[in-house]
Amino acid sequence: MKGFKRPPVRELSQDALVPESSRSEPPERFTHEVVTRQPFYLGDSSTPAGDLAEGTLVALERDHGDFSTVLERRGVRVRTPSAGLRKL
Repeated sequence: MKGFKRPPVRELSQDALVPESSRSEPPERFTHEVVTRQPFYLGDSSTPAGDLAEGTLVALERDHGDFSTVLERRGVRVRTPSAGLRKL
């Protein structure tokens, strides 16, 4: 497009995408599987940050009743509905 100058491309750091409080070392072993596609939440947010796909393996950190805190394969700590998790 004439007269349009594109800004330089730059890659965002990991903490621009996932808050530090939601990052951890990746789990050494998985304890649960997501049985149906379901939302996940970062930190204390009440707005879903995305979805965990059916079949996703996670490591349970804490069961809070209706919701559980889990680590996914990259070490991202998320909250997700407990009803959608199946123990391996």
